[in-house]
Amino acid sequence: MTVSTTSARLASLDGLRAIAIGLVIAGHSAEAYGLRDHPWWLSPAVNSSFGVRLFFVLSGFLITRLLMREEEVCGSISLKAFYMRRSLRIFPAFYLFLATIGILVAFGVIDATWQQFLGAGTYTWNYLYAWYNSGPAEGAWFLGHLWTLSLEEQFYLFWPILIVFAGWRAARFSALLLPLMLPVLRIAWYYRFPEQRGLLGMMFHTAIDSILVGCLFALYEKPLSALTRGRDSILYAALAIPLLISPISATFFRPYYVTIGFGLDAACAGFLILHAVRGGVFAYILSVAPLRLVGTWSYSLYLWQQLFLTTYNTTWSGRLPTSLICLTACAVASHYIVEKPILRLKRRFERIPIQSKAAALELTPL
Repeated sequence: MTVSTTSARLASLDGLRAIAIGLVIAGHSAEAYGLRDHPWWLSPAVNSSFGVRLFFVLSGFLITRLLMREEEVCGSISLKAFYMRRSLRIFPAFYLFLATIGILVAFGVIDATWQQFLGAGTYTWNYLYAWYNSGPAEGAWFLGHLWTLSLEEQFYLFWPILIVFAGWRAARFSALLLPLMLPVLRIAWYYRFPEQRGLLGMMFHTAIDSILVGCLFALYEKPLSALTRGRDSILYAALAIPLLISPISATFFRPYYVTIGFGLDAACAGFLILHAVRGGVFAYILSVAPLRLVGTWSYSLYLWQQLFLTTYNTTWSGRLPTSLICLTACAVASHYIVEKPILRLKRRFERIPIQSKAAALELTPL
């Protein structure tokens, strides 16, 4: 008998994923179609920053939950199994998208450099412009959103290895201390390296705190959940701050996000996740079928939206509303043709719990 070490898929978290990807698409659409300099009162509607932070916190929360459950059920954490599961989840759809961009570049449809492809394909895009600050703007747009996956992959190399070799105590210490330290580091980096100010929310050493906040909420899920139980005001604040207060504040105070904004939004995302997994009215709303469906497509939607939501796409597929239709078609095809079939292979890397191992040994002849 095998027991899956992957986190059970919660419908309410798919709803949060739908909100996250909706915010990202709205923000990128606004930027692409002429609302880059929008009035302050429109900021909450084009709030891609919180969409990204919500994805990050969800990732840290679920990965930490997965690792905690694996150790509880199996007695240890298999780095090999973890990385195989992550590779099957991330790589196929990602490299399909990258190959598509490569074909378009090869036929002269769009423009990008080999350095841009190198940064995207090796998950180092979030550091690309620290050493390569030129290249066509088309390549920067069509591949630029892959900085988020770069940060995620770097987190995967850091967090499980820290837990396996340094233990859960070190992981708790890191998840608590680093989110407190990074705003100070960002401020110092802001003044020491002014040419890298646009990268402060992207680079591992200046932006990993958003994912670590998700880890922290998983590590202390029970006491934090108990703290919020029966306190609807926390839920209302967790909605109001990132969806209203933060985007408006950032329009009047430019360093808002790199100082307190990223951390504050990440903490709010953590409380939203706790309310989502607990059940109740909020979880019920997030679990409605349309949100759940969009949430299951969110990874593919995130990959493909840059190809269509831009004025660099001068074809009919780059004009609203056709661009949204093309985006949805590509994302759905990627999800059902590539993602779902390959994800079935993850079962080969599920772990066997301690009890089953003992039973197997008892039945094995000498």
